[in-house]
Amino acid sequence: FSRRRPNGQTPSDVALDWTLELGAEPPAKTSFISLHERGDDFQSALDRLSSYNLPLKLAVEVKDFSELKAGHQWYLQDPQRRSFLPRSAKGTWRWYRSLFGPRMPLHFVREGMGSSLDQPLFWQTVMQPEFKGEFAAVLGSPVEHSRSPQEHRKLGIPFVAIDIPEEEFAVALKFLQEIGLKQAAVTAPLKKLAWANSSTLTSEARKTQAVNTLFYDRMGWTAHNTDVLA
Repeated sequence: FSRRRPNGQTPSDVALDWTLELGAEPPAKTSFISLHERGDDFQSALDRLSSYNLPLKLAVEVKDFSELKAGHQWYLQDPQRRSFLPRSAKGTWRWYRSLFGPRMPLHFVREGMGSSLDQPLFWQTVMQPEFKGEFAAVLGSPVEHSRSPQEHRKLGIPFVAIDIPEEEFAVALKFLQEIGLKQAAVTAPLKKLAWANSSTLTSEARKTQAVNTLFYDRMGWTAHNTDVLA
């Protein structure tokens, strides 16, 4: 394991953040057990980290939405003592950390590059409305360029940009609905997939067989297309 603390401070001055190889015994005085290297099997990493009866931080690479859901469920098993901070090479999970990070025992924001592209930017954190269980999003791939999150701040709920590969759309949409997605703008290349995964279609969506607007209610996803009017 490795121990990290600010320069010049002694162990009694600061809570220590320990990074342990799985299977090693933690030291007597520990604030958090942190896992940063996942190995090949994500679920095995979750199970082994969970064996420690201590506050836990999971900050490993997450490869897809199925793993993200598994990590989220792991966090929900003990939200007072667990932090799930997924990482990726391109900042894919920034939206998740911007929503759920403030609820967790440990949360990080950044200025500039920071230590992870998945860390929310400080200005985004300040501007984003508080997440109270519902949020909106723009869905696409790529989607980082979208200005929708800035333009829709007045909705009163968080609005985030979520990059979804085409092959993951059905799994991702179901998970997003489960964690609070209520309205979505849809951009390329997901418009036909959104049409195919909706319960109700407006006449515009039915005619075009593609949608750029989704909203969720107890009947499921309703899909609409405003491209023709635009």
